[in-house]
Amino acid sequence: MIVAVLQEALTAQNPLMPSFSLQEEKKRRTPEEIARDKAIGRCYKIGNQKIPEKQANDPWADVRSTPSAPAPKNKQQ
Repeated sequence: MIVAVLQEALTAQNPLMPSFSLQEEKKRRTPEEIARDKAIGRCYKIGNQKIPEKQANDPWADVRSTPSAPAPKNKQQ
């Protein structure tokens, strides 16, 4: 057990050992990349505004007859 602790301490101090991390490294973004992302975001927003709102699609609307008077909700006897 003592050997394992000492070995771990020695490998932590060795600069020749390759180091790796399971966490994703945060990369610095250049101003060009930031400007490009903003332009893409603006184009996306403009593109979404051009899409018309979805309307109710009822292919049987012309075939059905509309009721002349609404049916009573509650019948009292």
